[in-house]
Amino acid sequence: MNESRLPAQHPLGMLNYEQMNPSVQAAVQRCQDFDLSRVQRRLAEHGLLPESWIDECVLEFRRYLILNLVQPKKQPMFSPYVDEVWHQTILFTQMYHELGQAIAGRYFHHEPLDGDDPSEALEADTAAFDEFRATYEALFGPLPEVWTRHILD
Repeated sequence: MNESRLPAQHPLGMLNYEQMNPSVQAAVQRCQDFDLSRVQRRLAEHGLLPESWIDECVLEFRRYLILNLVQPKKQPMFSPYVDEVWHQTILFTQMYHELGQAIAGRYFHHEPLDGDDPSEALEADTAAFDEFRATYEALFGPLPEVWTRHILD
């Protein structure tokens, strides 16, 4: 599996990468390079996501981690599909710990929403989603459908 939507010139397709400080640039590169093939395999083998979505959802998980690294305010998870990648990554506890250390020098905590479905967060708090969208788009460009697909279905 490959995350083929990435522009070759910037890790994770990050906009304004050259203007980021060197420590953020290094973290973005380490995030892109971190091997998540075991997670991708698990997602496919267990049918947790449609195979055609796995690469995109893994890319968006990587971007979500970077978004939370560069923003002082923790960003909520609005996609059940990206959240599934996060859940499956956490199951590989040592790898997940290493991922956080490689990117940020810390553990990325996962706090579940009060409801069972991340789409409830979107419906309950459109202002938070609008802030998430603006932050995402400033870093990576237009918000992909994977963040809103569950609402459109």
